[in-house]
Amino acid sequence: MQSNFRTSSQEEIRKTFVEFQFLFSRFQRNLKEDTKYIDYQAYKDIKLIFYLYAKIYHYKGYKSYNIKLPRLKLLTSQFNCYQNLELYNYLRKRLIHEGNKEKADELSGYINFLKLQCSWKTLIKKFSIYNLFQFIHRLCSYNILSLFSSLVIYVLFLTLLSATAKIEIFEVLIVHKIQISPNTLLNNVLNTLTYIFDFDEKMEIKPMNALGVLILVFNKIILAILIINFLVKEILDRVKFS
Repeated sequence: MQSNFRTSSQEEIRKTFVEFQFLFSRFQRNLKEDTKYIDYQAYKDIKLIFYLYAKIYHYKGYKSYNIKLPRLKLLTSQFNCYQNLELYNYLRKRLIHEGNKEKADELSGYINFLKLQCSWKTLIKKFSIYNLFQFIHRLCSYNILSLFSSLVIYVLFLTLLSATAKIEIFEVLIVHKIQISPNTLLNNVLNTLTYIFDFDEKMEIKPMNALGVLILVFNKIILAILIINFLVKEILDRVKFS
């Protein structure tokens, strides 16, 4: 009985693999021969192909049939970024569901790129404060390097803002600095870090009017986007896919 069950399972896997190969070949052929295929059926077909691919990938004897990311990207290049984002999120979830987390993790970087691309296109199509912050969030949380670079730019910008005495001429902000280092540049940077992490209450930047309040609020929002949202996203991803 156990032998019959094993035979039945192997037969089911074989049929799934044959169906995958058939759909994969038909998809590629239709893309070349039917100009309207991409508009009415291609999306459904590639989603089914992704479903079958995730299902057979980890089985012994079929893992060698590994479609690398460049080939996947070429396969789905006819779709827009929003469709691609949905497709690759779907594929990643299916791979994890089938126990292929290592393969799913290979898609994470490309999915982040698609999120950034979609955010940019949405911002260009319809500019709004919400869409702008969404794009900034995607840009900052693209990867560790982009997060670090954004933090450096943020610190430098805030240092420039707090270092200039001319800001008071515009009656927007008043900056009260403390002496930490004899080096002017280093002192300005350290004052900025002191302000960000609230190490010393003597170092402060106060608004003088509504515009000054908006500048400081914007500053806090950017900091939240750079750090808090990124950390929350990482934690939720790990909890969701663990």
